[in-house]
Amino acid sequence: MATSKTAQTEFDSLKDDVDALRSDLRDIMSLIGDIGTKGKDGVSAAAKAQVEEASVKARQQAEVAAEYAANVRDQATETVREKPGLALGLAVGAGFLAGLVVGKK
Repeated sequence: MATSKTAQTEFDSLKDDVDALRSDLRDIMSLIGDIGTKGKDGVSAAAKAQVEEASVKARQQAEVAAEYAANVRDQATETVREKPGLALGLAVGAGFLAGLVVGKK
């Protein structure tokens, strides 16, 4: 009988250890899930920050390009006013070249 009691005690001890292991595994899985969620949120926040930074830079570049285009337009308008004959000659030449390109088959 002593052997049976020892076996039962060892079995109960093993059962308790398995239950503790299951509990620890649940805790670990929960922790891993939390880390994954927090990591995803961190990555998401970092991606949002990069998108915002790129958006700001794109807006700045667009403003620079718009200012450059306005300057070119102003210079072209001024040149046409100062030298209308030159402007007319360039327009006729461009039209002639466009006609040649489109007219060839």
